[in-house]
Amino acid sequence: MHRIADRRNTPEERLAAVAANLRESFLARYSHERSGPTEPDYADFRDALRPYVQQELLFARIDERRKMCGDVVSSRMEVLQRELLEVQQQIPEEHRL
Repeated sequence: MHRIADRRNTPEERLAAVAANLRESFLARYSHERSGPTEPDYADFRDALRPYVQQELLFARIDERRKMCGDVVSSRMEVLQRELLEVQQQIPEEHRL
């Protein structure tokens, strides 16, 4: 399996790893069960990538806020951190950053 949970990679690499893992899991399930689809379709990719895309957007917003200063920014950072935690709960534990 591809390594997803490495924050040092680029967003593109992390999203590509999610897509590759999804494809591999479909192939593994098919070879084990000999039934069902052999590869994911559009909806499978959309559903699998959704929390990762949200996570990447939140990472970008948090990084942007870190470059600013002030009390308003601090409260916004807290909101973004809570949102990030909620999104990460949707990601399988073994793939969390």
